[in-house]
Order: sequence, then structure tokens, then C-alpha cells
Amino acid sequence: MQTIQRGRFSSWYLMGDEAVAKNIAEACRGDLARLLELCRALCERTEHQNAIYRLARTLEGKATQARRWLLEPRGPQRQVGYEAARALLAQAQQILHTEAEEEGLQNLEFAESCKRLRTQTDQLYTMLDKPLVSDSQRTREQELSYEAVQTLDVMWHNMQHGLVRQVADYFTDLIGPIKNLQEATSTLPVDETAYQQAADTFLEHSRRVKRTASLAANNLVDPWRGSALQALASNLESVGSQVSMAGRAVMSARQNGASAQLQNAASDHFDLIKKHWADCAERTRNLVDEAIDAKAFIKAQERGILRDTDQIEDSVDQHCPTSVVNGTTSIALRANRVLQVAMRETENSEDPVYVDRVNEAVQRLRSTITPMVADAKNMVLSMDDPNARERWRASSKNLVDAVASVEKVVSPTFLHPTPVAPTFRHKNNNRNHVNNKTSPAAVVTDVPVMEMRQLYIQGGASSSQSDDNSRPLSPETDAEDEFNYPLPEENQPILAAAHALHQEARLWSSRDNELIAATKRIAALMAKLSQIVRGEYGNKKDLINVSMAIAEASKDVTSCARALGKECTDRRMKTSLFQLSERIQMIGNQLKILSTVKATMLGSEGADFGTACLDPSKPCCCGLVLKKAFEYLIVVF
Repeated sequence: MQTIQRGRFSSWYLMGDEAVAKNIAEACRGDLARLLELCRALCERTEHQNAIYRLARTLEGKATQARRWLLEPRGPQRQVGYEAARALLAQAQQILHTEAEEEGLQNLEFAESCKRLRTQTDQLYTMLDKPLVSDSQRTREQELSYEAVQTLDVMWHNMQHGLVRQVADYFTDLIGPIKNLQEATSTLPVDETAYQQAADTFLEHSRRVKRTASLAANNLVDPWRGSALQALASNLESVGSQVSMAGRAVMSARQNGASAQLQNAASDHFDLIKKHWADCAERTRNLVDEAIDAKAFIKAQERGILRDTDQIEDSVDQHCPTSVVNGTTSIALRANRVLQVAMRETENSEDPVYVDRVNEAVQRLRSTITPMVADAKNMVLSMDDPNARERWRASSKNLVDAVASVEKVVSPTFLHPTPVAPTFRHKNNNRNHVNNKTSPAAVVTDVPVMEMRQLYIQGGASSSQSDDNSRPLSPETDAEDEFNYPLPEENQPILAAAHALHQEARLWSSRDNELIAATKRIAALMAKLSQIVRGEYGNKKDLINVSMAIAEASKDVTSCARALGKECTDRRMKTSLFQLSERIQMIGNQLKILSTVKATMLGSEGADFGTACLDPSKPCCCGLVLKKAFEYLIVVF
């Protein structure tokens, strides 16, 4: 009897374990399926051949991704667009935080646009999690996305304006704070309070320079130079701490009456670290100057000179000679920075007419600095003399006019074409610019290329269809515009690159333009390559033929780019163009070789061909790199 009961209990116990095990297995199955889905999505976004779904590195790239998502909220770039908007907001907050630390107030328009964009994007992203079930929901999404686009335009304009202003302010006098620190270490008797103030000022200056340089690094198109600027910016802050400690060691050695040998060793170490920081700061400034527009920078320096002039006027009224001297020094340093940037533009240009115009404006500005400084000294010696003050005002006005003439002749440098049309020209340029409201409609571009780019972005993914209303060109139709390929999915990187390249090329007509015609042919060939690689049609012979056709078209693009590069007067642009053309031809040859090898490795023509081509391969990577190279090449011209 006990044996029977024990058997029934064991059977019931086993049945209970089986039910629990089934429940656990079902839960594990669901968790594993979800984990697999997340891993697959992560791999699609992080793999090299799916770079279009990765977060962009530059500020302009993040703004473009955010804008494309807002113009097509339920499109394939929803997630990366939302992340780009969040990253852009974080960097905008850094600019706002730095401005608040320096001036004690914020750009109200900038701060309000950041707040609105954060709210609008969060609301839109939350709405997109729900299925689209009604027209009212669609209308609400469209209204919210349109408002977010307008807010993004305002925020982007203020970001560029704020970044240029910070570069103009923080990189004008790099050596002044460290000179004050050195003077504090050499004063006798030793003043601990004065040294601490000088050290705090220097370290704060290093932190601001580091933050501004890090933001400017995100504005550089060249990733190698951007990485170098990031490394230099990080090194500035760490070396700055070493400079502060080395100066304290010098001061402590003198205060404690150390031997002459020990004092000399501490001084030599301090000079060595100080020289290292100064060299690092100078190299950082050279790279930062490449990341911003020269014309906008000169305009920001002009505003800074006007602010310093107003401060000098107030200081004279208050009979404060120290502030007058500091303001005059700041004006002279700003004028020298304008000269430095203008001379860099002349060294970069091969256009003799442009160089002569800039040199003439530079000579005019150089001749106004010394008289302004001399009149300021005379005004300090006799502040109650109205004639001395009038002479200083006249020389200061001549200097401001000379800076404006340099800004007028210097051409804007489009190192980073923006997805919107920001400008740094305001009707009211004064020191109360924080309170001036600038509407998006008041933002005007100087070149029509930006407007065409904006029209292309507004077309969204649906503009890949043959829609005449979405095309920002003339009614004429090119033969190469026949691009009848389906829209790409997230797992079709080559087709997505082909569509993006085709849309970029559609902004220009290919009539009498061999570069655009060859680019459009390559876009169509890349779309066909995507279909062959995915096994939708064709065989290994078609794979080889299409790859060879892409390589031949790449040679045509390279020859056109080199011919145009010989006529380019901008040396940096010419060098980048030649390097890019060589890279295009090299990648085209690699694509041809890899496709031939892959086709040879495949089996017989048939069903196995499509299955084998579905695996990730080097032709996919080459296709995406070619797409990025062609897009950059088109934007250059």
C-alpha cells in the first residue's frame, strides 16, 4: 500500500515538475526570441556595411539624420534619427552651459528651442510606438514633425552661431592666463591667494578651451583630423593640471627657502610643462580654425571688438584705467586673430585676384592696430581730456571698419554643408543679441546649393519615385534619371546607398556634365548589384559584369574629378579632391576583384548562387564606401 501511494506521489510530483518546466521553457523561449531580435537589430546597425543606420559622427550628420527622421517619422531611420536628435540636444546644452558660465545669462531663443525640440521629439517618438489607425493621428504626427523641423532649424542656427562665438572668444588669447600664472609664481614675497586665483583662472580657461575644441572636432568632416583635435583637446586639460602643480612646486620651493639647485630644477620643469601646454594649444587652435567658417569667425570677432569698445567707454566714464588697458589688449588680440585667419585664407588660395583683395584688406587692418593702441595709451594718461577720447574713438572706428572690410572680401569656406540654411548675419549686431529673436524665415543662405539640398531632404524617401513635384530641378529629364528600383529595407545596405547616391545626383542635371552622368550610372549599377547579391536575379557572370561596369564608371568619375581639380583655386579642396578621386578608383578596382573572387567561389549558376550571396561580403562594404565618396565629391562641386 505504501509502495502504491509512493508511486502515485512520485507521478504527481513529476507531472508538477513537467508543468513548471513547460512554463519556464515558454518564458525562456520568448526571452530568447526577443534577445535574438535585439541582437539582430544591433548587428544591422553596428556592422560596417550598415553604416547608414549608425549615429553620425559630425554635428551636420546628426542634424541631417534628425531632420530626415522628422520629415518621415515612420521611415526606416526612426531610431537613429531620434538618437541623433538627442545627441544634438546634448551638444547644444554644452554650448548653452558654457555661455551661462561666462556671461551669467543664456541665449533665450537658443534655450527655448532646445527645450521645445526635446519635448516635440519625445512626444513624436512616443506616438510612433502606437499603430497608425486614424487620419487624425496621422495629421497630428505631421503637425508635430513639422513643428519639430522648424525648431531644429532655429536650434541648428544658434548652435553654429554659439560655436563660432566661443572659438572667437576662447582662442583669441591662449597665452594670457598662463603668463599670469607664471607671474604669480615669481612674485616676492610669495602670495598664496594671488597664485590660487591665477591657477583657478588658468584651469577654467583650459576647461573652456577643451570643451570648445571638442565641439569643433565634431564639426570637422575629416575623421582623422577630428580625432586628432579630440586628442589634443583632452591633452590640454590634463597638461593644464600639470602646469598648475608645477607652478605650485616653484612657489613652494621659494617659500620654504629650498636650495638654488632645487629651485632651478622646479623652474625648469615648470617652463617645460608650460611650453608643452602652449604648443598643444597652438596646434589645437590651428585645427579649430579649420572646423569653422572663416567669414563667420571674422564677423564674430567684429562683434567682440564692438563689445570691448563699449566696455572701454564705460571704464573711461568710471575712471578705471586697468579695464581700459585690458579692453585695448583684447581688441588688439582680436584684430591679430583676424589677420591670422585672413592670411591663412590667402595661403590656401591660388586665385591671384582673390589673394590681392584679401592682402589689401589685411594691410589696411594692420595699419590701424598701432594707432588705436597709441591713442588708447594717451587716453589712459589723460582720461578727462575729450580730445584724446575723440582721437581714440576715431582710430577705434577705423579699426572696426578695417575688420569689416576683411570680412567682406573673405569668401565663406563651406567645410561642412549644413542640412539647413544658417547665416551669421543679423540686422542688429550688438551686445544684446541674446534677446534678439530670429525667425527661421529670416535665415538666408548665400548659395542655392543649400536650398536644393533642403528640398531633397524634404522629399524624404518617397522622392525616389518618379515624382516631378519632389524634384528640385528644371523640368528637363535626363536619361540617367530612370531609377526604377524599390525602396530599401533595413537589411539592404547596398540598395539604400544606391538610393541615397541617386537622390544626391538628382539635384543636378547630367546634361553636359560627365561627372553627374557617371554618378547616376553608378547609382543604377549599385542598385542592380544589390539585387544580384541578394539573389533576386542574375548569376555570377552578371555579378562580374556589373562590378566591372562600376569600376569603369569610377574611372570616368576619377578623370572628371581630376580635370576639375586642376581648375580649383582652393588648395585644401584640391588636395582633398585628388585624394578622394584616387580612393574612388582604388575602391572600384577592389570591388571588381572581390566580386570576381566571390563569383569564382560560388557554385554552379542556379539557386545556390542567391543563397550564397546573402552572406555579408566585401562588395557590400566597397559599395557603401563608394557611395560616401561620390556624395562628398558631388557636394564639393
